[in-house]
Amino acid sequence: MPDQSTADPVFDTAAAAPLLGVRKGTLEVWRRRGTGRLPARLRRLVIQRSGGRCEYCHLAQAGQEATFHIDHITPVASGGQAVAENLALACVSCSLHKGARQTAIDPDTGLEAPLYHPRRDLWSEHFAWKIVRLIGLTATGRATVNALDLNRPLILAIREEEAALGRHP
Repeated sequence: MPDQSTADPVFDTAAAAPLLGVRKGTLEVWRRRGTGRLPARLRRLVIQRSGGRCEYCHLAQAGQEATFHIDHITPVASGGQAVAENLALACVSCSLHKGARQTAIDPDTGLEAPLYHPRRDLWSEHFAWKIVRLIGLTATGRATVNALDLNRPLILAIREEEAALGRHP
């Protein structure tokens, strides 16, 4: 996985063009058709770019029985498109907790805050690890931790197991 502290938060479509099978400078829009499935090469790109980890909680796909979801960061219902810049790898729990939300309440201020956006935001600016607990450092981080329930007992137990196997953080 790329170093989140130095990675460019904006996805480089020109660099991805060969992986997507399109010409450089061309933004290929993949619209959902019939089955709602994304093209395999776009799915592979999302998985490769994430390093095989949920882009919200950083859980590794390796060792998990459920296949991670390709999440529309801006939901289709809100005009989000099936393009590389709007897709993120999400574990089943993060995907289901996020749903079509783009904002949530910051528990510290009681104010609405945007959820973490994997293509625009740097993970390390919004979150930090305290052993297996995920700490929100900003309103966005706190709102995301709260909305996605990122410190529920089951995920803490999974992270402890992952740490024992060398896969966390």
